Amino acid sequence: MAKILHEEPTKKLQEEILDLLVEFDRVCRKNHIEYSLACGTLLGAVRHHGFIPWDNDADVELTREEYEKFVRIGQDDLQKDRFFFQDSSTDPGYKWPYGKLRKKNTHYVRPGQSDIKQQDGICIDVFILDPTSDAAPIRWLQYWGTWLCRKVLYSAVGMHSMKHFWDRWGFRLLHHISDHTAQKWFQQIVHWYRGGKTGWLGFFDTSCHPRYSFAFRASWYAERMDAVFEGHTFRIPAGYDAILRNKYQDYMVLPPVEKRVGSSGAEYILFSDGTEYRSNS
Repeated sequence: MAKILHEEPTKKLQEEILDLLVEFDRVCRKNHIEYSLACGTLLGAVRHHGFIPWDNDADVELTREEYEKFVRIGQDDLQKDRFFFQDSSTDPGYKWPYGKLRKKNTHYVRPGQSDIKQQDGICIDVFILDPTSDAAPIRWLQYWGTWLCRKVLYSAVGMHSMKHFWDRWGFRLLHHISDHTAQKWFQQIVHWYRGGKTGWLGFFDTSCHPRYSFAFRASWYAERMDAVFEGHTFRIPAGYDAILRNKYQDYMVLPPVEKRVGSSGAEYILFSDGTEYRSNS
């Protein structure tokens, strides 16, 4: 899959993404919606006080309750001429179980996704934390159940883009299950513990490497604090150290040089200034 490896498009993309983060933060603060930077963006805030230099995406996360509050009232305060919020409720062709905040008048086409009938554009991922069980076997059951749902949603891409015949064949089989059904199954699984106070939160929106945890103590997110990121102030969990150790282990140590590449591939990007990036691979 194509990777954005060159410094110039990565920097331009980071500038666009920062604009999205600033808008998301503005709307959340105005509407008293609690969120936090997540995944590599949280790591960047703590370790680099900004983007990880080679990173080319950004993530925020909210509890299910706060996410639904953003969907219900927060997105109404977006600058509509510049941004739009996307999930399955605002875009019938959208395939993923979480939301994205996208920038209008831009394009961002992931590898193998040029034929998907959904709106595109430079974006940040808006992930959701759901209450989960305090019993590890149940958490793993939820993880693998939602994993299957995500594979169904990805099948339109995987049936064409996977390198190996048997992988493409498997996705062709999964593609017979409708997106609507997969989304419905996903929501049923993540809502098993809705309203419960188990002390655990699950991150089921994307696949996790087996050695990374998808379950976090709710107490780590009980309070949030401000952190400086690229000269702006954003929200992070007060328990960020435990979260990052749970996910990345010794997170302050930089990875080897050969692994310092962005995680989000792109076939094509149209930036807001009209300039373009096209993958050569």
